[in-house]
Amino acid sequence: MDRPLNLQVGQEWSYLTRPHEHRSTLIIGRIDESSIGSVFHISVRGLRLADSRGLGEGTKIDHVPISEQALRDSLVAFQGFVEITGEFEDGYLEWFASTNGRGQPFPISVAEVVAVAESVVNGSAA
Repeated sequence: MDRPLNLQVGQEWSYLTRPHEHRSTLIIGRIDESSIGSVFHISVRGLRLADSRGLGEGTKIDHVPISEQALRDSLVAFQGFVEITGEFEDGYLEWFASTNGRGQPFPISVAEVVAVAESVVNGSAA
């Protein structure tokens, strides 16, 4: 697949999803440069996150920091440009404050990040 060399804020992409979330997309909300390279901050939409606590099924993750390589390896097709939501900005600012701006990006695929988030919500993360 041909991927643009220049990933940009506001781009929406389809990605290699979990089997039951084939319509899910991600949006690049920010790109930070750090000593380890580019850190991409994304939101993920169209999810089907199970919640064993009975709070209902989650459909989005507002903020995820991910490494450039993990992101590029996950991308399938460019969908277009969209606006960045306030929920994304809130999530990014919370992450930034809680890590003093030094939080590490996930080095795993977007689908794997989604699975980790689901396990955390359900209290089964290690």
